[in-house]
Amino acid sequence: MSVPTREPFFSVSARHAFADSLQIPRGVRIWLAAFKEGGHGVFRAIYHPGPANAVRGFELYVFTFGAGFLLFQVVASRWVGPEPSAAMTATQGGVWNKFSIPIWPSSGDTVTWPAKKQLDLRWANEFAHRWKQVSVPGHWLNV
Repeated sequence: MSVPTREPFFSVSARHAFADSLQIPRGVRIWLAAFKEGGHGVFRAIYHPGPANAVRGFELYVFTFGAGFLLFQVVASRWVGPEPSAAMTATQGGVWNKFSIPIWPSSGDTVTWPAKKQLDLRWANEFAHRWKQVSVPGHWLNV
């Protein structure tokens, strides 16, 4: 049985720029979270399409990795089709602000560690899948 292939999420030029200079690609956001259960690990790489009724198509690539007492999550967003001039960014919902701390791009604010709450294994899995349904501004939707 063959596994379907997928075009790499990041362009060749973005991958080379990262390899050469560690330049993080446009549209990438990174969060840190504390994992309160030692002895477990989390490794999830997930693609999420944008809402089907969005005027412009977009997708997210979410990579979540946890080992020991630390989890990090990288969320990359990209437009499907020609890229408009407007940038797209992913921001986490309010409930997750207690569990994870945004570290990239830097806001210039001091990062306080650890976060107010720690994730157990069940919540770490929820954290990995938290981007499966996203909210977008109303003007992005075909109503």
